[in-house]
Amino acid sequence: MMSPLRRRLSTTLATALVAWLLASPPAARAADDEVVVFAAASLTDVLQAIARQGGFTGVRFSFASSSTLARQIEQGATAQIFVSADEPWMDAVGKAGRLLPGTRRDWVGNRLALVAPGSAEPTAPPE
Repeated sequence: MMSPLRRRLSTTLATALVAWLLASPPAARAADDEVVVFAAASLTDVLQAIARQGGFTGVRFSFASSSTLARQIEQGATAQIFVSADEPWMDAVGKAGRLLPGTRRDWVGNRLALVAPGSAEPTAPPE
């Protein structure tokens, strides 16, 4: 069973991927009409599942850390979609002039949450 967060993320990414595939001009795609997606390694399972379930056969993924992918893009690697798990690395790619103007979308975010039983008392971390 897919968690609600994973389901929302899957839906959001799938919608964005489908919209891009349908709306992108042919010149924006790779030479063999393949869509190259650079994505954070933490998204491997969900993006591959989206591609499988959506029947996207022309999608080629490259999964690695956001920093590795950003450096590759800065040095000239071509990807039609870059899904970073780290906003500063996306900023770096933009500052390097490697994003098409107006194409950046911040789809999701996260925050740290600590969960403990109701009877637990907060304590300071050990030094």
